[in-house]
Amino acid sequence: MQLRQMIIYPIQFCHGITYSRAYASRQGLLHDREWLVTTPDGKCLTPRECPQLPQLQTDLIPGGVLLKAPEQLPIMVMSTVYHTPRLCTQENVTLSGYHGDPRVDDWFSKWLGKDCQLVWHRNPAPPPLAPQDMPRPPACTSPFILVSDASLKAISQHKGQPDTPRLPNLVIDGVPPFAENSWQTLQIGNVVFDVIKPEAPNTTSAINHATDIVSSQQEPAPTPLHNSQPTHNLDIGIALIARNEGLLHTGDSVKILAEHVRW
Repeated sequence: MQLRQMIIYPIQFCHGITYSRAYASRQGLLHDREWLVTTPDGKCLTPRECPQLPQLQTDLIPGGVLLKAPEQLPIMVMSTVYHTPRLCTQENVTLSGYHGDPRVDDWFSKWLGKDCQLVWHRNPAPPPLAPQDMPRPPACTSPFILVSDASLKAISQHKGQPDTPRLPNLVIDGVPPFAENSWQTLQIGNVVFDVIKPEAPNTTSAINHATDIVSSQQEPAPTPLHNSQPTHNLDIGIALIARNEGLLHTGDSVKILAEHVRW
């Protein structure tokens, strides 16, 4: 069992960038989900409201990100101009961030066809408490989402595809579909993670995009789903928080340190 792929999404729900190595901090992978697209009143937009979002391409640059989208000229976003405090909401969770460049707001509004804003956001790192006392953030704002390649393949074969609220950034192989839903504590390389909860389904375009990212050249073998579990209730991936920090590499071994009763 090993880490097959690492993906970051500089802007939440944008097209992912894959890395062979990445630094895992208590906040998540470096540069992952630093930016959110919101309505003027602060509601985070998802592919449910804006199905174009997964088409957004990003290039990381020093101090910011270069944005590229169909039928739009590229535009640079610099974090140094984002200093106006702004509260956002995602799945009834309040997030803090900063608003800044009106040019970028106009760029997104024109592309998405609705008034929207770009907000610079980073989740605060959990305080250095013992694991049993560590605060558990909501799954939608968790630092990491892990899923197995087998789970993604099983879902992609199922006609009634469930949805996921955001895209996975840690993909592993070497386990049966949905095996990750029974894990409680695991170690990837030298970094130990605790599971918050399985990630609840939400947006179809997101999970379709995820299966595109991790697709392989080989045709996957047919995989049975749990017959007792309705399609729309399938859990895709698990939300994680890290106990420590370190550099992750594709090919790192994955060890299960503790399991719990299946969700």
